[in-house]
Amino acid sequence: MRALRSALCFATLALVACGGSSLDVEGRWQLVSFGTADNQTPANPVRGAILEFGDDGMVTGHTGCNTFGGEYEVDGDRVDFDVFLALVACPTLREQEDAIVGVLTSPAEAGRDRDLLELRAGDPEVVVIWERVNLQ
Repeated sequence: MRALRSALCFATLALVACGGSSLDVEGRWQLVSFGTADNQTPANPVRGAILEFGDDGMVTGHTGCNTFGGEYEVDGDRVDFDVFLALVACPTLREQEDAIVGVLTSPAEAGRDRDLLELRAGDPEVVVIWERVNLQ
């Protein structure tokens, strides 16, 4: 049974967490893409977004236009956020900003595959993909 579960877990990993302990999200992440699962838009290369999870339950970041901060809690493959947002109009980054704000203001399903973090939330579902930033 364990072998079957492992095989199924591996087969469906695509970026979805497989049971067990809570997902490790700590660290700094940069936005790769956003949109629906089948229609991803690359992050703005000039005005990229950053998401940073602290080991103290605090989260901070930048959408490419506005900053945010607050608290987060991971429960299995779910991340709950309680954040404040500084909102300034940025028409050229509206879609990117809306996608990020969408996952920060709703309980988000999360998954990791090595250095990629995927957050999904909303109806219709928005998918935001982040890549770990290795600080040296």
